[in-house]
Amino acid sequence: MGAKKLRASSLEDARAVPLQQLKLLEAQFRREEQSAGRAQTAGVSARCSSDAPPESSSASFRDTTPSASSSSSRPLRAGPKAKGVKKVVKKSNKKSPLEVSSRRPQRTLCQPVGLPSTPQDAPPQHPLSATVPSSSSREAAMHMHMKRLRHLAIQGKKSCGEGRKARDPRFSEACGPLNLRMVSQAYAFLDDMRKAETDTLKAAVATGRSVEKNRPKLSAAEREAAKRELQKRQSQDEARLRRRVEMDIRQSVTKAERTKIAQTAKKPFFLGRRELRKLVSEEMHARRAGGAKRRAKVEERRHKKKLGAERKRDLVPVRRHAEAD
Repeated sequence: MGAKKLRASSLEDARAVPLQQLKLLEAQFRREEQSAGRAQTAGVSARCSSDAPPESSSASFRDTTPSASSSSSRPLRAGPKAKGVKKVVKKSNKKSPLEVSSRRPQRTLCQPVGLPSTPQDAPPQHPLSATVPSSSSREAAMHMHMKRLRHLAIQGKKSCGEGRKARDPRFSEACGPLNLRMVSQAYAFLDDMRKAETDTLKAAVATGRSVEKNRPKLSAAEREAAKRELQKRQSQDEARLRRRVEMDIRQSVTKAERTKIAQTAKKPFFLGRRELRKLVSEEMHARRAGGAKRRAKVEERRHKKKLGAERKRDLVPVRRHAEAD
């Protein structure tokens, strides 16, 4: 029972010490045992060579061996074998049960040889404090684990397609070329809605009152905002009308050229930007408010401007001294 208690206490003490420090202590004990064994073997050989009887030498050797065995359980390494010296046989400890732990060994830092791992004035620590991690390290490990799980969850959502942006197949190039004429015909009802909103803004700007049932009076800031919105709507309608006129002119010119090429075998004519802008401006003047009357006025004003420019260009200065000659 005493040997078992000593063995258990030695195992508990060994668990409290890091593995690297145990290796260093074991190497130090080996060096001390080797030096002690060399000194004892030298003394035994000297006694055997003297005139003393061998029994006394063997008895003295027996008296000295227990002290060495009590100091350490390892055998002494003797150099040359002396006569009459019995070899100490190391007892095996195979019958003692092996202790196997399922815990993963924790890495611990240790001090270099010759320096104590803990200060001398420090209170005694718990034997398991060298292997159990601190609460701060556990919290840091848990924080990193949760961060990793959060990242994996976000990546899974992205792979499933939840983070992708939705696209409208009506206006996507992946669904074929865009036919503006077909789109304008399909959404022609929007023109009526825009016209109604423009008329509402015009009435609000003119009367200074809202179109609601109670017809509250608009403030100066609200009236100015309505005026800006009306100008914005009018400019958008103008740009939309210009795009439609341009499409109509391109289609009509292309159709006329195809018929001429088929009939007379003429060379194809490609409409340039300058000619296209000119035709578009003429058609826009014709479609605006006033119709043909407004278009005639615009053409007359343009013709007068052109004549004035030609007169200035054709005017040749006459020298005064030519009349004297």
